Amino acid sequence: MNNNYFNFKSAFILVLLVGFFISGCAGELVCRHHVLELASMGVEKRLETRISVYKVNHPLWEAHAQAQVKVDGKWKWMNDWFGYVIFENEPTFTPTGYVLFYSIPEYLEILHKGSYSTGEVTTSQFFDHKK
Repeated sequence: MNNNYFNFKSAFILVLLVGFFISGCAGELVCRHHVLELASMGVEKRLETRISVYKVNHPLWEAHAQAQVKVDGKWKWMNDWFGYVIFENEPTFTPTGYVLFYSIPEYLEILHKGSYSTGEVTTSQFFDHKK
């Protein structure tokens, strides 16, 4: 057999393994947009809703956004599983630092400013944008 065939096969298997590893987190890579979908579902059901942005220890990103709703006086983390919305007691990832909470309009303003990773903006960025 040709040596190039084995190199191609090895590369193909490596790509499949990496794809498999990443696909488990694929929904979380676009969390800044997906969180709005889940938050809007909470609002639609007339539940008090907020968006949390929290620091995570992950090799591909430094923060995660996740919607929360208040159910029976307690904040629950929203997630979805094959089209079903579920409420959880714990966030998807373990926060490793800051945990910030925003209303949907506040979160949209954060996205508008382009601060996707941390959600944090400096005071000067905030006031410069308002001019």
